[in-house]
Amino acid sequence: MINKLLVRLTPLSLIEHVEFFILKHFNLSKNLLAHSDPDLMEKIGEKKVLAVFNKAAQRIPAYVNFLKKNQVNPKKINSIRAFNTLLPETTKDNYVKVSKFESLCLDGELPRKGIIEESAGSSGHPTNWIKSSAESILLDEEVGFESNYLLDLRNRRTIILSCWSPGPWTTDLKFCEFFEHQGLVKNIGPDIKGVVETIKRFGPKYHYVVAGYPPFCRRLFEKTQTEMNWKKYCIDLLVGGEGFVVGWREHVMEMLNKKSRIFSAYGASDVDIGVAFETPLSIFVRKLLTKNQIMRRKFSKGGRFPMVFQYNPLAHYISNLKVNLAGKSVEEFTITPLDSAVVSPKVKYNLHDEGRKLGFLELQNLFKKHKEFSKYLEKNKNNILKLPFLIVYGRSDGTLSINGTNLYPQQIQLALMKDKSLFSQTHTFRISDKNKNKLQLVVRIELKNGVKPTSALKQKFESTILKHFPQISEEYKQALEEFPKEFFPAVELYSFGTGHFAESSSKIKHKYIG
Repeated sequence: MINKLLVRLTPLSLIEHVEFFILKHFNLSKNLLAHSDPDLMEKIGEKKVLAVFNKAAQRIPAYVNFLKKNQVNPKKINSIRAFNTLLPETTKDNYVKVSKFESLCLDGELPRKGIIEESAGSSGHPTNWIKSSAESILLDEEVGFESNYLLDLRNRRTIILSCWSPGPWTTDLKFCEFFEHQGLVKNIGPDIKGVVETIKRFGPKYHYVVAGYPPFCRRLFEKTQTEMNWKKYCIDLLVGGEGFVVGWREHVMEMLNKKSRIFSAYGASDVDIGVAFETPLSIFVRKLLTKNQIMRRKFSKGGRFPMVFQYNPLAHYISNLKVNLAGKSVEEFTITPLDSAVVSPKVKYNLHDEGRKLGFLELQNLFKKHKEFSKYLEKNKNNILKLPFLIVYGRSDGTLSINGTNLYPQQIQLALMKDKSLFSQTHTFRISDKNKNKLQLVVRIELKNGVKPTSALKQKFESTILKHFPQISEEYKQALEEFPKEFFPAVELYSFGTGHFAESSSKIKHKYIG
C-alpha cells in the first residue's frame, strides 16, 4: 500500500529518470524484475498511460478530433478505470488512415529529425509511420536488456544475421539499428545462400543469431542440411512477424545444436517491433498448456494453442477488450506505448489480434495447483522476470467459420506436423469454406519445390488431417460427426508457386485463409 502511494505521489519525470538509469545496468534490472512486486510495476504503467492520454488529448490534433467525434470529454478520463471503460479504441482504419500525417504528430508538425518507416502491407497497402530520433533511445535500452537476458550477448562474440525483408520496412530498419549495439550485424535479407556463405566464411568459433520470419528460418535449415552440418555451429534464432505452433520449435531444433535457443517476439510497425517477447518462463507455460487440456480451456474457448509472451508494463500499457466479430464475442487487446518521447502516440490502439493480457500474479494463481509450475518457479526464482503475460492466438480475422464452428490454421498445421514425412513436403497451406460453390472445408496445400501432386499423396494428406484434427479440436470433432459433408477435409495439392499460390510464392509472410 505504501509503495503504491509513493507511485501516486512521485513525479513522472523522476520515475522515468530512475527507470532509464536502471535499464542501463543489466544485473540491477534483472534482480529488480526477479524480486520486485509485479503489481507495483503495473501501477507505474497506469500512471504513465494517463499521462500519455492527457498529452495526446491536448497536443495531437488527430486525437483531439477523434475524441470530439466520439463525444468523449477528456476531463472524465481521470482514472485507469475510466481509461479502460469510457475511452474508445483507436485502429488503423478509424484513426490512422483518416488523418493527415502531420495531424497524427505532436502539435500537428512532423519531427525535424527521425525516420519514416513503412509497414509490410500484408493486410493491403503499406502504411507510413513517423518516428522521431529521440523515441528510439528508451526502446534501444529495452531491446538491449531483453537480448542480453535471452541470449547472453554481453559475454559472447556474436554475429547477428538480419534476414527480414530489406527496404523501408519497420522490422528490417529497427532490428539493424538496435542490434548493432549488441553484436556485429550483417543485413542479409531473406537470402538462404547469403546466410550459408556468411556462416561458412566466419566459421564455428562465433556465436550466431539468425533473425527472420518463421517460414524463412524453417526453409533455411531444411534446404541446406546436406551442405551444412548445423549442429557444429552455435546458432540461436530470433523470429517474429507471425506465430508458430509448438511443434515448429522442436522441428527446427532437431536440425540445430542441442544448446541452440529459439525465441519469438511480438510487435507491429503500428506501435513497436518489441512489444512482447518469449522468455524461458513463457515457453515453459506454453508447453504446459500444450500438454494440459484443462489448463488450456482456462485460457481459451475450445482449448486453442496460443503463443505466450511477457512484456514490460513500464514500456507498454496493454488492456483487454471484448469485441463483436460476425456475431461472436472475441477477446482482443489494446496497446499504448508509454515512452514520453513518442512523437505520434497511439492511445488504446487495437491491432485486431486475438488474445489477452494476464498479470504475473493472475497467471501464477491459475497454475497454483500445478506442481510442475511451482517447481519451475522455485528452481528459477532468481532468473525469472515477474512481468505480465500477453496471450496471443493470432489475427481476429484469421478464423474460418463453418456452420458456426471456428477452425484455425494453427490446428491444421499441428495435424500436418504429426506426419513428419508429409510436413517435410509442405511449403505452406490455406483453408477455405468453399468447394466448387458448396460449403465444405477445403485445405489447399502448396508443396515444396520439386514435389509433384499425386492422388496417393492427396489421400495421405486427407487421412492425416482426418486422424489428427479431431484430436486437436473437440469443436471440429463434434462438427465432423454432425455435418460430415461440410467438414470432411477436401484436400487440394498444388505444385510450388502455382494455382492459388502463384502470387504468394515469393512472399516471406504466409496467408492461411482463402
